[in-house]
Amino acid sequence: MAIRDQVQRRYGLDVDNLGADDASVAAALTKTERDRKQAEQELSTGGDENTQAAQLLAEAAREDRGREQDLSEGRGSRHQVRLGRAPAGAGRQSGGRGRP
Repeated sequence: MAIRDQVQRRYGLDVDNLGADDASVAAALTKTERDRKQAEQELSTGGDENTQAAQLLAEAAREDRGREQDLSEGRGSRHQVRLGRAPAGAGRQSGGRGRP
């Protein structure tokens, strides 16, 4: 296949009817190829970021399940203790000026 045909097929340029000098054609081809490579790199980077996001979501889900299990077994959450939150029902007083 001739280079002329490859340029027509790959870039959609008719080399015989460009109406431009050789330097302009070369510059256009170089820019198109650079843009194509950049797009491929961005797709690859996006895929890597999606993989990392999926791993982080899976880790967060495991931690959530662990906290839910701790709460269901009555152990309380390490998070509550660390943040200074009292377990449900702790610190309630009865009586006195309209308080339960």
